[in-house]
Amino acid sequence: GIPKSRIHNGGRLTFGPDGMLYATTGDAGIPDLAQDVRSLAGKVLRIAPDGSAPADNPVPGSPVWTLGHRNVQGIAFDARGRAYASEFGARDVDEVNLLTPGGNYGWPRFEGASGRSGLVDPIATWSPTSLASPSGIAVREGDAWVASLRGERLWRVPLVGDRAGEPEAVDLGAWGRVRAIEVAPDGSLWVTSDEGSDFQRLGTLDPKTGKFTPRSPEPKWDVEGFDIAEDGSFIAYVVNEAGVSKLRLLDPKTGAVREVPGLPAGTIGGVGIAPWGTIGFTISSAKVPADAYSVDPKT
Repeated sequence: GIPKSRIHNGGRLTFGPDGMLYATTGDAGIPDLAQDVRSLAGKVLRIAPDGSAPADNPVPGSPVWTLGHRNVQGIAFDARGRAYASEFGARDVDEVNLLTPGGNYGWPRFEGASGRSGLVDPIATWSPTSLASPSGIAVREGDAWVASLRGERLWRVPLVGDRAGEPEAVDLGAWGRVRAIEVAPDGSLWVTSDEGSDFQRLGTLDPKTGKFTPRSPEPKWDVEGFDIAEDGSFIAYVVNEAGVSKLRLLDPKTGAVREVPGLPAGTIGGVGIAPWGTIGFTISSAKVPADAYSVDPKT
């Protein structure tokens, strides 16, 4: 299985344009696992919807798609089907990487660009890490938009072929700590931000003005993850109310919210919406390890 720890667990889930599920993992606090192809830690995994390893994965019979990662926090695809990942550095360099099947991104041997044969250098970096500490990533109209925690801003990274231009900071004022970001079918940017408080809220972001508009009705509870349906009809998000996780569905047009009932007690992890509309997520508790669940939003 996937090693877990108090730190460096990755955890971003998304379906790619090829219909496969992509999952990011951290090194679980054991850096050498990132270079061990037998371990699922420090990797980006590519998994078929039935849970099997696709036959065209780089490592036969394995979900490992890329390796050499410290703690991948975000993954997104552009219109050409290329995958980009945002990754926490250790002390010196945060990264955005263009992912290639079988690519080795260097950790823990290197942080940032190495220039070494057989290793893939990042296309964008920040140093020191206090400038970014990147979390989620989204691709919109030729730009990668990178959420920033310690940096307390949003970063626009121009994408030029297989390279990237100089990252440009978007000042969000009090809403600067952005954890997750997604692009809706209408082109709008949806993010979670905490306005300098202890609580993450879900809302829309105007990339031109930096204005954040809250759209979820929970001002005092953490929104811990979300995904947008391919047709834009609903947004599934996880809210933590005083230590209790709940899964809610938001209609972005009307603002109506409904809760998914009957879920087992526990902490809801990453949430993702499959291309056919089913919502997938994990639930774990102190007594029960993480297990995967799915629900039909129509029922």
